Amino acid sequence: MRREIKIPSIENNIPDTPLARADLACTLLKQLYDSVAISNVEEGKLKGKAAREIKSLRRVLNVAETHYDNMLTLATK
Repeated sequence: MRREIKIPSIENNIPDTPLARADLACTLLKQLYDSVAISNVEEGKLKGKAAREIKSLRRVLNVAETHYDNMLTLATK
């Protein structure tokens, strides 16, 4: 079962617009993706099962980026 983790620095500062929330989601996911990708590379190659995790995180980040694009389109209409 997934455990919810509260992030104190943003918990009380959630952005008030769909575009800003989409931007926050992209930022958090990009930082997570980069951290996992960088920490699992040795001598230019991925360690162990990291490739599957990184590929999965990339898919989640792609969805978040698409969501951001959709919110940007809504905000500019």
